[in-house]
Amino acid sequence: MIGHKARWNRSLILVCGAMAALLVAGCELEPADTTHTLSTTASVQARPATRPAPVTVSAVTAMPATVPLPAPAPVTVHPEPSAAAAVLAVDAALPTYRAGQIVSGPLRSVGSDSMDRVMQLWEAEFKKTHAEIALRHEGKGSGTAMPALMKGLSDLGPMSRPVTADEVASFNQRFDHPPTQVRVAVDALAVLVHPSNPIARTGLSFQQLDAIFSSTRKRGGSEDVVTWGQLGLTGQWADAPITVYTRNKASGTYAFFRDHVLDKGVYKATNQELPSSDEVIKAVESNPFAIGFSSVGYVTPDVAAVPLSAAAGKSPISPSRETAYANQYPLARYFYLTVNCGKDQPLAPQVQEFVRFVLSRDGQNLVVKEGLFPVTAPLAQEELTKVGLNR
Repeated sequence: MIGHKARWNRSLILVCGAMAALLVAGCELEPADTTHTLSTTASVQARPATRPAPVTVSAVTAMPATVPLPAPAPVTVHPEPSAAAAVLAVDAALPTYRAGQIVSGPLRSVGSDSMDRVMQLWEAEFKKTHAEIALRHEGKGSGTAMPALMKGLSDLGPMSRPVTADEVASFNQRFDHPPTQVRVAVDALAVLVHPSNPIARTGLSFQQLDAIFSSTRKRGGSEDVVTWGQLGLTGQWADAPITVYTRNKASGTYAFFRDHVLDKGVYKATNQELPSSDEVIKAVESNPFAIGFSSVGYVTPDVAAVPLSAAAGKSPISPSRETAYANQYPLARYFYLTVNCGKDQPLAPQVQEFVRFVLSRDGQNLVVKEGLFPVTAPLAQEELTKVGLNR
């Protein structure tokens, strides 16, 4: 009896040991679940029934979205300065700024408010070399630059558009030479919507923009576009009215958009004009059904830049350094410093040094920091030649 009992005990031990080994092996063979996320109900249902889902899953998936809209489009056009410096390398052939002379006194600037922030960056860095300079910039719009220059109220006229034929004629009549525009940065005029708007992924054509922003529809749109549904959006977007924001009439951005997108047509009287790019950004951030436009340098993560096509049927292009330089993005443009420089009227020393600084590697690094695109070394040399500042 004792011998039989001992053999039975040994058999039981072996069976229990084998079962334990199988359990251990099963645990080791089951891979770790690294793909499960609390917000994905499907991954919870795929789990074996013997492994209940954590109780926190149902709480997370049950949370109602405030605005049940698609995820933001993956458009990043305004990285943090450190990231921008890595992505948008300044042309290594640009020279480091070295002052030809130390200047002091007033340096007055009146013009584009789209250039406000880069002007502030340039001023702060310029003063590190020229401590006694007193640069004062008034961002009232590109339309104020030429009158201020002609009246002798400014030394620099920052502009986000080229001078018009009428402005050149008036200036030439007064000074017997035309104004000189120095290209100092590359910008992309961005059309903005809320990140939740599906248009941020699908894009818009100039004809559609013309029908949204203008009353004249010179690009051939068949109807006045006033709802998002007219652009193909469905669901809660179908009947949602489009809230349209523009810059004010003194803005060069206002004129550039009118001339290039509206084919020099007329803005709708119902558009809401805002005095600055910052105001446009804030308005679009706070309204899922809004649309507006501004310099790409002002774009924040809380708005989305819409891919654009100049002609219907063409693939929309997003704003970037590469698409702007290649003239693929249809609203790429230059930022200018407009100055009074003629054959018998050289630039004042303060203006000379400031222009040389802006077109140096130091000045263009600040262009990148602001989220704009730097000029190349050959273009910088060409601009310096315009104003008699050949290196």
